[in-house]
Amino acid sequence: MADAILVLNAGSSSIKFSLFLERSGELAPQLSGLLEGLYTAPRFSAKDAQGAKIGEHAWGEGKRLGHDGGLFSTARWPSFDPAKTLAETVEIAIQVNGKLRGRLPVDAGASEADVRTRALALDNVARHVADRPIAKAIFVPDKLLNLVLGR
Repeated sequence: MADAILVLNAGSSSIKFSLFLERSGELAPQLSGLLEGLYTAPRFSAKDAQGAKIGEHAWGEGKRLGHDGGLFSTARWPSFDPAKTLAETVEIAIQVNGKLRGRLPVDAGASEADVRTRALALDNVARHVADRPIAKAIFVPDKLLNLVLGR
């Protein structure tokens, strides 16, 4: 499942929205739109990321979508579920002697042993560790593994 961000900008007689998907740490716009004229002649339009219209609707003169019995009081809005805000995977920074040597995507809550095993399999980490003993491992769950090497 992709992480998505919905941005709403509600004014006195219009609502603007944009939807973004998170891909590889970047936010990619997917669609945007506008619902305007809420008290006079409501109009809805939506565009894709390239700006092409993908939908539009007009309710006509005299139709009101604002306040008393309007859009916000009659619409079925999703409820907040904190479980859906938790990431299923995280990216852990892998350091050797405090210097970033790689990034490792793992399941959220992965154990230190699992992260360490997978980190040592990364080419850049293995090259910097080589045959030197690991004197200490500093592990911050879901964030960081720093391998401190001995002499």
